[in-house]
Amino acid sequence: MLLALGGGAAYLRFHDYITMPRSLQAWVERVGNVPQDVTTVPPQWAQLCAAYNDWLGRFMSRVAEGRTAGWSGQRYLQEQVLGEINDLAKTYRSFDPRTLAGVA
Repeated sequence: MLLALGGGAAYLRFHDYITMPRSLQAWVERVGNVPQDVTTVPPQWAQLCAAYNDWLGRFMSRVAEGRTAGWSGQRYLQEQVLGEINDLAKTYRSFDPRTLAGVA
């Protein structure tokens, strides 16, 4: 029994935090296995911010404002695209780099 508990604790302490199941992350943090803060920002972050600001953020803002009325007359867009875009419009802000970084 003690061996099983020790093995479980070792797993929580030394297993990679990123691949740890979300249901175990509270326990992982309690035993001190937390990811280190990043002190340098990778260049991909700037690319993500630019892509969001140039494309997705602007596009979804227009969708949220209801600027898709011209698409409703096209059957293919109505059937294949508008439903997915309307679903995405409910959650697209979670892709905002400011939200990902926790500063929004």
